[in-house]
Amino acid sequence: MSTANLTLTDKIASNIWSVFGLGHIPVFPSFWGALAALPVSQLLLHLGWRWYLAVYLVVFLLAWLAVSRSLKLAAPEQPRVVVDKFLGYLTTMFFVPQYSFLRWPWLWGLFLFLLLEAVGGLFLKARERKPDKGAHILVDDVVCGILACLAMWVVAAMHNLLQGDFVPAILAQ
Repeated sequence: MSTANLTLTDKIASNIWSVFGLGHIPVFPSFWGALAALPVSQLLLHLGWRWYLAVYLVVFLLAWLAVSRSLKLAAPEQPRVVVDKFLGYLTTMFFVPQYSFLRWPWLWGLFLFLLLEAVGGLFLKARERKPDKGAHILVDDVVCGILACLAMWVVAAMHNLLQGDFVPAILAQ
């Protein structure tokens, strides 16, 4: 797709769906899209869940609009559209157990999200065959983000049970 004949709205949408050009990196664009969300999620975790939720909803809306625009322009979903990976990692880190035994929860979240996105995404790709104005591209990554977050909670809870502490540390504050 040539950028010469794009309108301003199309250029803005292109920057959003490629996460400001990260989708154009030829090697592992999905990784770079998810990695771009790491500093954003860390900042939002420090600001609190209300800010996280507000920014998450804005990102979801912008991603949905940008992906919808990409479908109207007949832009291919793979591999340039990486805003879904950005949103998926934000989903992973939304309610992650920050105060558990997990060292570097951001790294575990990234690893689990990308693993589930690569493996579990194969099962969720069938959903993408039903066109519904762009949401189908985002849904599989949001589901993988939820599953990655749940996996981190299960590991943290199992560790706490083995240590004799049933209440996760985040709930004990």
